Amino acid sequence: MGGSSGEPVAKPATGPVLFFKKGYAMLDMGVIRARAYKLTAIILSLSITLSILLTALIPTSAGDSSRLPSPRSDRGEYREGPDSGRLDTAVLQADLCPTDEDLVVTSGMTCRVEAGTHTYSTVSIQSGATVVIGSDLDQGIGVTLIADQMQVDGIVSAAGTGFPSGTGPGSSQVWLGSAAHGGRAGGQSDDSGEPYGDLHHPIALGSGGQPGTDWDQVVHPGGAGGGAIKLVIQGTLTIDGTLSTRGGDGVFFWPPDWEEGVSTGAGSGGSIWIEAGILAGAGGIQAAGGFAAEDRGMLFGHGGAGGRIAIYTSDSTFTGVVRTQGGAGTHDVDWGGPGTVYWGTENRLVVDNGGHDSLPAVLLESDYSLASIELTGYGHLDVLGEGSRLSFPAEAISGDGTSRLRAFGSVDAPASFMISGISLDIEGELSGASDLVIGGSASLFLRAHTPLRSGAYAFDSVTVRSGGLLSLASYDNGDEDYSNDAPFELEANSLLVEADAVIIANGFGYSSGRGPGRGEDATGSGTYSGGA
Repeated sequence: MGGSSGEPVAKPATGPVLFFKKGYAMLDMGVIRARAYKLTAIILSLSITLSILLTALIPTSAGDSSRLPSPRSDRGEYREGPDSGRLDTAVLQADLCPTDEDLVVTSGMTCRVEAGTHTYSTVSIQSGATVVIGSDLDQGIGVTLIADQMQVDGIVSAAGTGFPSGTGPGSSQVWLGSAAHGGRAGGQSDDSGEPYGDLHHPIALGSGGQPGTDWDQVVHPGGAGGGAIKLVIQGTLTIDGTLSTRGGDGVFFWPPDWEEGVSTGAGSGGSIWIEAGILAGAGGIQAAGGFAAEDRGMLFGHGGAGGRIAIYTSDSTFTGVVRTQGGAGTHDVDWGGPGTVYWGTENRLVVDNGGHDSLPAVLLESDYSLASIELTGYGHLDVLGEGSRLSFPAEAISGDGTSRLRAFGSVDAPASFMISGISLDIEGELSGASDLVIGGSASLFLRAHTPLRSGAYAFDSVTVRSGGLLSLASYDNGDEDYSNDAPFELEANSLLVEADAVIIANGFGYSSGRGPGRGEDATGSGTYSGGA
């Protein structure tokens, strides 16, 4: 193999040859596709370094996403290493774990626990050991482990053991769509899978991403969903290793007649439900969404949504990581939405998406009374349903200024209600608040009319701190009688708007081509377009 500048290398007489020339990769037999190549020679010209496209030549099988190139670190701060809980095909087919009174899995050992409930005296998963958590797809259940004590220094994983490609309640109907669960899937559209699962008692399996077919009519599966793990530990549960129900990754391939590759859909994270006397350790607990295939200059790929985790303990000294972040896509908007982490003893909800501004976590229509809500790292949250009701004490909602809480039902706020570090969007009704404070790096969006209310919003006092934003939207009912539309009415005994604070109605008036002052020319330009 040669290729020094200015010295052409003779092409071998037979066999396909890969050329690197002026930054492009070519085969003398045609374009490079997602398949394995046995090359007679690799010819480098113009001093081009071979390593620049080696990742494109690593073969991938249709059903084994574990053979993809090692993930790049720039696709998310929580991009996992060897202890991620990922499982390859061989591991998924491991022998069953021992059924002794004490379950001990030693270093270097891999075994499998079938779906259902299993009771032990003690459980010890040593460093370097792996326990695979199975699923019953017909019943939609994972594994419940009951023990007096449990120590996890190795890996307990249900990664990709949930619903397979294209199946499950959160599976998308969109070509190459990723799956939803605790949040919305990356690249969400009207036909994408809907979020599901229980905030307080998560037991659902994650759903599988959509498959895709390549040039050779080979079907490449989407990532499978994560499984479900419930741990009931009477004494101490120590996690210094990894407990994972992450979704499976998408697979890179070239669709027919496309010049750019794409990724099949990624699976959504599964469920983890922990009940323990004491939670200790410094390991990782995750139900993250699966990633789109490694980006080799592909056109697009969507991440799977995060799953759901609930933890109930009498005491906790745990200092590790608990996360349900969405999986990586080719762009931030393609990342999956985060799932939910519920700390039951504290009645605390945490949503975090690792700094990637994409789609929200979701609470299904129900009544939620929470002691605190923490939204960080673009951990957006939607509370669905006009019949939903969200309540919390004073100063219970906090964030880092990156996240939005959108409520489609009723929000029962405390009388003294301060919004800090989040954007609160009321698509239903805000009630209970008499003294309203919008802090810096916080915002509130109110509407003159929603399916739940109309008329004036009345407060005793309204304060918008420096850096805060209050947005007020008027109402257009959509007919041609503009006399029955409504401005936003805000009533307060006192109103304080500090320097660098804003109350705004810009852009919340009639849309293009509507309103009594609409233009008569082809552009539909009007004489008035603000709110009121």
